[in-house]
Amino acid sequence: MLSLPALPAGYHLLSKIDFNDKKLKLYIGMLSIGIALLMLIPASFIIPLSTLFKFNSLSSFLLRFVVALAGVIAYFCLRELLRGLLSKRLSNVKPQFVFGKGLLNMHSNAYFCRTHYFVLTLLPILLLALALCILSCVVPRSWFWVVYIVQVINFSGFAEALYFARRLRPFPYNILLRLDEDAVLVYAQTV
Repeated sequence: MLSLPALPAGYHLLSKIDFNDKKLKLYIGMLSIGIALLMLIPASFIIPLSTLFKFNSLSSFLLRFVVALAGVIAYFCLRELLRGLLSKRLSNVKPQFVFGKGLLNMHSNAYFCRTHYFVLTLLPILLLALALCILSCVVPRSWFWVVYIVQVINFSGFAEALYFARRLRPFPYNILLRLDEDAVLVYAQTV
């Protein structure tokens, strides 16, 4: 099945996965922290975290801090813009971008098949991971952690994908998903 601009006849709302649900936020947050720790601990043995805090002056530390913060903000914007481009490419429906909770969020009125939903979720993370990996290899050792912190945040985004992979498993294969502002709506064919 492809991604569609409108819900086909014979489909009904099966489930609503609400991102404002406190248990869901806690679960995805804990999974994200676990992924972050799995990345931070081994990396700290290769390049000690103390290299982030070695600086000649307070201004060089502040510069790294500001660059890391700007990198995180740029990462979230780039990820959502990539998701928007993929959404448009997969469905031919113009996505909407909304600033919510301090972040840029993409949502779409298109209905995505399960495969396209996971492409939409995972491909931006993988593309940005590749770019950040290359960048972390070319920056000076003293700047490694500035880039790697953004990479850790990037890979923590897999927590949401892992949750959805588990949550969508019992549903029929031909479900359609719509990305709302604060929820993912799951539609199934009426039998």
